[in-house]
Amino acid sequence: MKQEITFKVTTPYQDRTAVVTGQLKVKFQDIRGVDIRPTPSTELPPKGAMGDPITLGLLTITFLESALPGIVKGIREWLLGNQEATKLRVKKGDNEIELEIPDIKDTEAVEALTERLLKQLE
Repeated sequence: MKQEITFKVTTPYQDRTAVVTGQLKVKFQDIRGVDIRPTPSTELPPKGAMGDPITLGLLTITFLESALPGIVKGIREWLLGNQEATKLRVKKGDNEIELEIPDIKDTEAVEALTERLLKQLE
C-alpha cells in the first residue's frame, strides 16, 4: 500500500531554502518505490505569474512501505551533510514532527533525531 509524507524545509534565507530542499530531494531519487513531487501552493500566485505555483521548500513523496528505511537513511545522510540552520517539518497522515537543525555534526544527535522521526512515521 502506498503512503505519503510531506517535507517542509525552512532556512533563514529564501534562496537557500530551494538549494537545501534540492539536496534533500536528491537523497530520495534513487530509492525504489518512491515518487517525489513539488507540492502545490495553497497561496494565490502574484498577478501575472505564469506556471503552476509551488511552495518553496515543500516536497511530497509517495512511497511503498518497503521504502521507509531508505527514506530514513536519506534523511540521516542529509542531516549529516547539511551545513546550515534548518527546520524540517515532516508530516505523514495525522503524525507530524518538526526538527530544528542548528549546525549538527554530532553523529549521535543525528541518530537521535532520525530515531524520533522514525517513531513518528511508523
